[in-house]
Amino acid sequence: MANLLSKRFPLSSIPDLSGRVAVVTGGSAGLGKYIAMGLALANAKVLIAAAHDELGDQAAEEINNAEGKHGCAQFLPVDLGCLSEVKSLADRINKEERLDLCFWNAGIGVAPYGLTKDGLGNHFQVNHLSHFYLTDRLLPLLRKTAQREDVKRGTVRIVSTSSENHRMARSDVKFESLEEVNGDGDPNRLYSRSKLMNILFTKELVRKVLPSEDQQKGAEQAYGPLGTLLRGTAALLFKSADVGAESSLWAGTAPEVSQGGKDSEFQGAYLTEPRGKVGTETDQAKDEELARKLWTLSEKTLSDKGYPVDM
Repeated sequence: MANLLSKRFPLSSIPDLSGRVAVVTGGSAGLGKYIAMGLALANAKVLIAAAHDELGDQAAEEINNAEGKHGCAQFLPVDLGCLSEVKSLADRINKEERLDLCFWNAGIGVAPYGLTKDGLGNHFQVNHLSHFYLTDRLLPLLRKTAQREDVKRGTVRIVSTSSENHRMARSDVKFESLEEVNGDGDPNRLYSRSKLMNILFTKELVRKVLPSEDQQKGAEQAYGPLGTLLRGTAALLFKSADVGAESSLWAGTAPEVSQGGKDSEFQGAYLTEPRGKVGTETDQAKDEELARKLWTLSEKTLSDKGYPVDM
């Protein structure tokens, strides 16, 4: 039913992305792979940041074997449960001359609790903290790209993958201590809480890092440093991976997102499908104080681990 009713954004609708550079975490399989393929077919250079296994090489090979796409995809292995590897990944990406699109898609699903190499809860670090840190490390390059004369306003974007499962996060979440987010728990609750984190982080990124329209001065600040959007994965049980990826690709590439004064409508918005209705997330996911607490906790955790941030 969802396949029939959902709005569509086929790969043929993606505008030409020649000369643009995109990074897709979790781009070796599932939704991430289709996102990477769609970007490459639109002529972007795609950096596939995914786990250390054969799937990354296979995905890059498959994309590069597509007609006329030889060499446009590169596999960058990374363990998002290891902050030193996340830093190394960012250092590698920062060697690019530009960075136009970030798709934060990788994550642990409804899986058992475990500790990462940094001693943090796996859902907390992989689904949220490592992407928080990666965003911080890549912001200077994103800003530099947005200021290029050949880059259109609003086309440098970050798209984060959340889930309708954020609705199942506990109502008493406070994000006031590492102990709260780092402890054991029911796998579904851990996953749901991490998806809530994705929404809150993206909204706070808009409030804290991206200036509002009336604060922007000069062409170099026409859209802040970048556009930030959030893609939800509603009703994925009824969608194939390629259809599920369409909302991410729409959020990241559709010209209409940044045309006709829609910047404020979609900036930091939670979307479950292309051209979807905004504001459908829970009241908890709209809680600005909760978002600020998560941001503060994330900064402190990274600093305590020896990875201070500048955002």
